[in-house]
Amino acid sequence: MELSYDGEKYTLLQTEDGKEYVDAYNYLVKYTGEPRGNSATFSEYTYYVLVNDSSLTWQDIENGMLSSQSGAWIDHRTVYSDLTYK
Repeated sequence: MELSYDGEKYTLLQTEDGKEYVDAYNYLVKYTGEPRGNSATFSEYTYYVLVNDSSLTWQDIENGMLSSQSGAWIDHRTVYSDLTYK
């Protein structure tokens, strides 16, 4: 995976099975916090995430990932994560 920034957009280039995939995002956002539930094995997180809407919260993204509703998923790409374990 290759990440580049041209001053306006972040571009991810991936090659899988000889085929190239390109995704572009407007923002790189840093999210920090604590997990929602007590069952998590970590106590704090830091995520750097590529998104197209800078007003999104990590909870918005997480809700989209966990939803069973079609179309609830929010386009994003986590490029770095750091977890503090209990």
